[in-house]
Amino acid sequence: MSVVAVRVLGLRWYREGRPDDPVETVASDVEVAVVAALEPTRASPATVRQFVDAVARLGGWLGRTGDGPPGWASIWRGYQRLADLVRGFELAEAIKPRKRPRPKRCG
Repeated sequence: MSVVAVRVLGLRWYREGRPDDPVETVASDVEVAVVAALEPTRASPATVRQFVDAVARLGGWLGRTGDGPPGWASIWRGYQRLADLVRGFELAEAIKPRKRPRPKRCG
């Protein structure tokens, strides 16, 4: 739990202190790809703010005009969900099906 807490602290700190930095500052390529795949109507996150907001949306933050920045709980829940999705993506990549030879037809 402490690893996730440090990660959430870092995400929130970067969102508040360096929101326009490139997304690679806080996220791996796989995390960015998973977030982009989950929100096909939005552009792929390019800045820290866009990525953290997308993670918070996974945790239930609505991001309406008057809502203010995402809080600890929504970032925490969103990051836990993102971590599960990234792990699933990695597992799916690791066990891609092998091609089977076609059975020979009789006659």
